[in-house]
Amino acid sequence: ITTISSKLLFFPLEMNRLRGRLTFDIKWGAGIAAEYAYDEYDESTANLSDYTAERYGLYLVWRQ
Repeated sequence: ITTISSKLLFFPLEMNRLRGRLTFDIKWGAGIAAEYAYDEYDESTANLSDYTAERYGLYLVWRQ
């Protein structure tokens, strides 16, 4: 899992991100991957562009 949090000194905003990926190899190059992503963007001057997003994914992986 990777976390990134940044507060920029020149701009009045805060951005937080969280990413995670888990893979399982089954047989013959096939596998399953699960992924999670969280994004949060917050401006202290105007609330018009603030957002929070969560994404989930389940994938079939094929490696050659």
